[in-house]
Amino acid sequence: MALIGAGRVEAAEVAERIRAAVESARLVCPVGQVTVSVGVATFPEHAATKAELLEKADWAMYIAKRSGATAARCSTRANGRRSRRRAIRS
Repeated sequence: MALIGAGRVEAAEVAERIRAAVESARLVCPVGQVTVSVGVATFPEHAATKAELLEKADWAMYIAKRSGATAARCSTRANGRRSRRRAIRS
């Protein structure tokens, strides 16, 4: 999802609202409860190109997935710096 004009804080808030809505909906499928993992990255804070932005958001999503079900993570990597990740909520 692209949030035009949203910064990291606003995007993180939207990600958390989506995560919480899915969790509270208690959606169940044949293999268990449906959960969501969300990755957030912002332009130009985390990336200089569209491709890099998608890569950073994707990477943050996989960090969220690895931390357990129903999580949101925000990329905190600024261009040219080592990667670190900040938890939005887990």
